[in-house]
Amino acid sequence: MRTLRTATVVATLAALPVLAACSASIGGTTLDHDKLNDEITTKLDTEYAKFPRTVSSVDCDDPGKDPKVGTKFQCVADVDGTDVRVDVTTTTEDMDVKYQTVDTLYDMAYASKTLAPSVSQRLGFQVNVNCGNGLKALTPGSTFECRVSNDSGESDTLTYFVTEGGGKDRWEIN
Repeated sequence: MRTLRTATVVATLAALPVLAACSASIGGTTLDHDKLNDEITTKLDTEYAKFPRTVSSVDCDDPGKDPKVGTKFQCVADVDGTDVRVDVTTTTEDMDVKYQTVDTLYDMAYASKTLAPSVSQRLGFQVNVNCGNGLKALTPGSTFECRVSNDSGESDTLTYFVTEGGGKDRWEIN
């Protein structure tokens, strides 16, 4: 009988993409909130298209009527009921901005499907991985747990560790 063993591995789980630092010209002499919301929505929808997720709304803090260069504020994009925070900074007096997501979005069903082959390979036998359903927006340093089980019905907990940009995420079976 094969049993689950402790394992730690750098993960190859492809999370829903993180919006890298982007720049946009949204302005004139005042900040065009509608244009900024549209810009963030379009960029995130493009990034999340391969995982059929879309932004239903974007709500931004009010940085004031004429924010100065370097003014920082945050927007929140609703992606299928999950909030994804986006940091925005004005970069010029013409209201050009740069923005970047704070959270990495994980689709739990996709995580289950993606993790199963690498966990099975690492353990040396076939396992099922169940991370649940829905989306989670997580920051670097966060974790989420999945259930790992083999054909004999034995199970254990897999802890997934989120890192900056998802590139060096890792998992561990406890």
